[in-house]
Amino acid sequence: MKILLVSAECAPFAKVGGLADVAGALPIALRALGHDVRVLLPRYRMIETDSRWNLAEATPEFDVELNPHWIKRANLATTNHRGVPFYFLGTDDWFIHSVDSDHLYQPGADPHLFLSAGTLAACEALDWIPDVLHVNDWHTGMLPVLLREKAGPAWSNTKSLFTIHNLAYQGEFGSEILSQLDLPLSLFSSE
Repeated sequence: MKILLVSAECAPFAKVGGLADVAGALPIALRALGHDVRVLLPRYRMIETDSRWNLAEATPEFDVELNPHWIKRANLATTNHRGVPFYFLGTDDWFIHSVDSDHLYQPGADPHLFLSAGTLAACEALDWIPDVLHVNDWHTGMLPVLLREKAGPAWSNTKSLFTIHNLAYQGEFGSEILSQLDLPLSLFSSE
């Protein structure tokens, strides 16, 4: 299977807690079982400036459309760690202030909405569509919604798996995030 694990943190690149440990170890274990596993996380400044990672640009710059009036220019870097390809999604507004693990999380929903929408755009730019999108914690919570509601025909066979690592952190936002992603308000319900 082709599996993309998407996370806001991943050891050894950027670690705040247990999420990073799982996001770093699980892909290696799945790769050992023969799956084509890749990991995508934000392009934090601390990763970009760390010479250990030897980042290379994975694609030319591409657009991420959050809605028809909000399109961000994105970039994608890559490296290989323990046999697993890692991708780092960046843009000019977010993630550049994360110079160490204490400053990973930026306030507000926008960086995380970009990460979710940008994941789909990055896979299309790579011409690599996974069978499974494994998203982790609230930071990537809109990705399954975007997959179901907005992804094109290339994604019709992709399934999503949402793992909650710590229920205490929920990233609660109001219904306005739906309009930011050009999604109908009817999705803002308990179902």
